[in-house]
Amino acid sequence: MKYALAICLIGASTFFIACHDEEIAAHYNRGNAYQEEGRFNEAILAYKKAIEIDPNFAEAHYNLGNAYYRQGQIDEAVLAYKQAIRIHPDFVEARNSLGLVYRIQGNNEDAIVELKEAVSIAPDNAQAHNHLGRAYMEQSNFESAIVAFEQAIQLNPNSALAYYYLGNSYKAQGELNQAIAVFKKAVAINPYDALSHHNLGISLSNQNRFDEAITHFKAAARISPNLANLHNNLGNAYKAQGRFDEAVAAFERAANINPSDATAYYNLGIIYADRGNDGDAMTQYKQALHLARTNPDLQKLIPEIEGRMKKLK
Repeated sequence: MKYALAICLIGASTFFIACHDEEIAAHYNRGNAYQEEGRFNEAILAYKKAIEIDPNFAEAHYNLGNAYYRQGQIDEAVLAYKQAIRIHPDFVEARNSLGLVYRIQGNNEDAIVELKEAVSIAPDNAQAHNHLGRAYMEQSNFESAIVAFEQAIQLNPNSALAYYYLGNSYKAQGELNQAIAVFKKAVAINPYDALSHHNLGISLSNQNRFDEAITHFKAAARISPNLANLHNNLGNAYKAQGRFDEAVAAFERAANINPSDATAYYNLGIIYADRGNDGDAMTQYKQALHLARTNPDLQKLIPEIEGRMKKLK
């Protein structure tokens, strides 16, 4: 059965149809309307009714997958996207979405397979190149990620998100000049992109360009004031310039935002120790040590904290 597609919105897509089978069209379009309203359970039921009548209706399977995805039912979304692709192997949006959910599941190998197929079918699909780049990043294959993001930017030069991820790929390889140039493009396109400002600040700090870094850390903090790691990085930039009161305020802000952030207490301890305030330094180190021992991601800090505590005894 052939359907005349009228609308395609990639992502949370809905294809509204007109066809000679009014019953199928009614169920399908009702599902689209429900999905647009955020009524995903009802949308799922409507799509399933359309599929019962025509099991080979690829677009219904695809939008069923979108409804499952937006409902957080990722495994069910995978099955629906796969069915859409089985029926229509060149269904780029379905392959793109399947690649995305594979990446969310941590299945980057299968994500790359689907996304490479998507860009092979539709080389001008910037979104597929972006998703492919993200999957390569998850594998720490930054060279391939850079190629994918650059292709996405060539197709859509105004994509701040593509510049952001391209900058992260360069930063991960230690190519700071390239990372800085790319992050600057991201914030030029979207001055309200806190993460690009933040990562631009990190890259500038790594080149000891602290004045510039602080400018971008503060811009990020104005946009997203509750990022604890941002305030830690701002504090370190202030500390590098000898602006210790401002550094203390930034680290205290980080600790207030995230009381389980061992890094903030550790950084406060360093400043207090440098100022000769050993009692307050020990208090901060003890708190940092306690938190680091309970967080597997922060246990690498334990030897450093213990070493500094020994120096105070």
